[in-house]
Amino acid sequence: PPASYCIPLFRIFDDFCLKQNVEYLKIEFLNYRRGCMGGEAVDTYVNSKSIVGLGTGSTVYWAIVRLAEKLTSGELTEITCVATCETTRKHLDHMNIPCAVLNADVVDVMIVGADCVLPDLSTIKGVGVDTVLHERMMLECARKAVCIVDNSKIRSENENVSLPVAIASFGYELTIGKILNLAASNASFTAKLRCNSSGRKAVTVSGNYIVDLIFSSMIDDTATLVESINAVVGVVEH
Repeated sequence: PPASYCIPLFRIFDDFCLKQNVEYLKIEFLNYRRGCMGGEAVDTYVNSKSIVGLGTGSTVYWAIVRLAEKLTSGELTEITCVATCETTRKHLDHMNIPCAVLNADVVDVMIVGADCVLPDLSTIKGVGVDTVLHERMMLECARKAVCIVDNSKIRSENENVSLPVAIASFGYELTIGKILNLAASNASFTAKLRCNSSGRKAVTVSGNYIVDLIFSSMIDDTATLVESINAVVGVVEH
């Protein structure tokens, strides 16, 4: 069913899971909810003869499933997708959906999920993935972008926020130091270089490092902070 039909039920079920501590059921229902939203994004925004950009994550996976269903049934024809990561490309290959690289062509619509939504509706990407730069490049090419979130991604003013920033590996310690200098004038945060499970520095698909800025309070002026971070030499994307 369309996600809009399910929103009241989602809220009731979330409250039930919170009170009963039924974590497994909540995870299963969350996957179902994201499946509904991913499918509805395809139904609403994707037309035949379109170039469709795809981010990464569970919501995008279900959008790919819906694309495959509609291509098989003939509801959609002549669809070409552009993936921002290898995992998404493999899903497309598995479902026999044509996949191209990002080039001069304009992406008709991009479907992407957000990791976090702040009270001012600013969105944060890259908390759990290493495709920050790729997704931003594709967004710049897209005629329309559909960002899918559920209420598990919405942060209140009392919650801590982590902002991932992709930085060049060359001179990364210097870059981190410059970023930390912004804390005094913008917001209070610490910086932690992201490492993988083996303790080695995590490297993005573009060969960059990721530093996670961990805020002790909600970001008051997102626009000013973004502008300041962008001005630091060595910052690639965030």
